[in-house]
Amino acid sequence: MEKSEQEEQARKLLIRRAVAYDVVNLTKMLIQAHEEKGQRIYYPSVAEGEVGRQMVSDHARNMTKNGVVYVADLDGRLLGAIGMHVTQLKEWSPDWGLINEWFYVLPKFRDSDIAIMLLKAVEEWADADINPWNDRAKPKMPMIVGMMSGQQTGLKNKFMQGLGYVNGGGNFVRAPHHEQFIEADDNGQHSRVA
Repeated sequence: MEKSEQEEQARKLLIRRAVAYDVVNLTKMLIQAHEEKGQRIYYPSVAEGEVGRQMVSDHARNMTKNGVVYVADLDGRLLGAIGMHVTQLKEWSPDWGLINEWFYVLPKFRDSDIAIMLLKAVEEWADADINPWNDRAKPKMPMIVGMMSGQQTGLKNKFMQGLGYVNGGGNFVRAPHHEQFIEADDNGQHSRVA
């Protein structure tokens, strides 16, 4: 993206809490994200077509109503979104924190600061006094941001660590019924793994 294009984008770009009318566009974005990162491989029983779309829409609606969802809005077009839910971090801990459900920026805008802006918006919410779960004795609510794509994991690790996040491990998924997964390396090349 050229400098003048980035400057123009920055003037119109709005990072804001998602509202009910965003659900349609969030649904489209989440379906694109799942197709991009091959979630059908991880979750082979996920329904496709209208049933799958309805399930994604219901999830987006529920998260918009009950979670912490921020969108990057450029004149009504969503360029990215992050959806977090508030939960007790562990069953044996009284601490509350945020865990992401999704964190996605359209491929064309990944070289911009949109991902950083979305994360910062959630961090500000997590640290705000209006946050009902915020423990005044601990000013920063913990956040867990996972990455399930398997693509360019090295770049994602560097990105998150550069923002002060600590690598807390990885997600490993067992293939159901001994099916094969298709994995992508850091260059986006796919190969089958038993």
